[in-house]
Amino acid sequence: MVRTFQLFLLGLALAGGVFFLLRSQHHRPARALTQHPDATVRRLAPLYPRFEETDWSFRHPEEVPQTLEAFRAQRTPLTDRKAHSFYIQPIGRFGKDQQQLLTDTATLLEHWFGSPVKTLPPIALESLPASARRGAQLLTGVLLNQVLLPQRPADAIAVLGVTTADLTPGEGWNFVFGQASLVNRVGVWSLARLIDPNGDLARTRLRFFKLATHETGHMYGMEHCLIARCGMNGCNSIMETDHAPLAFCPECAAKLWHATGLRPTAWFSELEAFARAQNLKSEATLWRRSREVLPQ
Repeated sequence: MVRTFQLFLLGLALAGGVFFLLRSQHHRPARALTQHPDATVRRLAPLYPRFEETDWSFRHPEEVPQTLEAFRAQRTPLTDRKAHSFYIQPIGRFGKDQQQLLTDTATLLEHWFGSPVKTLPPIALESLPASARRGAQLLTGVLLNQVLLPQRPADAIAVLGVTTADLTPGEGWNFVFGQASLVNRVGVWSLARLIDPNGDLARTRLRFFKLATHETGHMYGMEHCLIARCGMNGCNSIMETDHAPLAFCPECAAKLWHATGLRPTAWFSELEAFARAQNLKSEATLWRRSREVLPQ
């Protein structure tokens, strides 16, 4: 069943906040990946560790685990439609390093989800309606419903707004890193609180890569991973985000392959090449080893 609620990034739901799915059940331990019914998941399992006791989901009980079987049985607005491209919509001014980050993120999303990613001309902050502002912050609801949704291209899988301005949904919220609507296929994310205060561009870049892949995974109907250390784990702080992996665990990767039709060996090869180009050494090694354990 398609959800009609909107998804919030509170601290970074992998780049800093948590998507609350409004369920009452506490999660139960998920089965080990080494015992998974999917043969590809079992082959990959030894390369991907289970949760550590310090991980977010041990301290913040969430929903019951979303199994691969349950994911395959569901349908979402993205898998129901014939749309085939993602769009990145810059909002405001971006410096040279930030523009390069958007370009690199678009390349990563193309490899990760197997669809073209197009960057739209930037929207000037001065052109936003006055109702979009709360002091120095931008209101996410106005951006989603009055700015991004009316301009969503017909072939868009989703429009992903990106801004350097701080965001808030209002109504008592201090800030959010972003907000997305699964039903309307629009989302907006902020770089404002991801930028490393010491000027570490590599750390800022990796944080944004994690945010982009995690939140786009949510837009395909993927819930927080509760089985292994994974890019779809929930996080509740920048510290937890820096500790979390970029890579999806085998079960979440299998969900993605089901949703997109991507071939696992080709997927790992493309991600390995991207990681090497970005000097992400540990990710490149993991994706190379993952490719090597699968039948060629």
